[in-house]
Amino acid sequence: RRQVKKQQHNESQSKKGGPVDHDPEKRRTQFLQMPQVQKPLVPSKMESVLHTTLSRYIPMSTKQEVWKRDEGKCTYESPQGRRCEERAYLEVDHIQPFALGGKAELENLRLLCSTHNRYRAQLTFGKWRG
Repeated sequence: RRQVKKQQHNESQSKKGGPVDHDPEKRRTQFLQMPQVQKPLVPSKMESVLHTTLSRYIPMSTKQEVWKRDEGKCTYESPQGRRCEERAYLEVDHIQPFALGGKAELENLRLLCSTHNRYRAQLTFGKWRG
């Protein structure tokens, strides 16, 4: 009786795409041979429009461009014209803040160290009282 049920199970599995094998390497091979379902791709222009208008999300490619343009260091300049040399704790900052309508576009982004990013936020929004 067990053999009959096992045979029925194997037959039903073969109709669904083949018998289930308990060997992980064979299962991996079977999985890789299965047809893959792909989600529809959003055209790149549409994707950038969605990201720049609806959220503060910054695509990795844009972050990389900002990093390259700003030479991997803070872009803050003091009133005397001296540029901050910090290369650690860098953050991608919106020049016009997102909260005030700024978009996640290359022209509106810059690298700031965490200290100067916090300083600029305090100038714009006031001191945070936590």
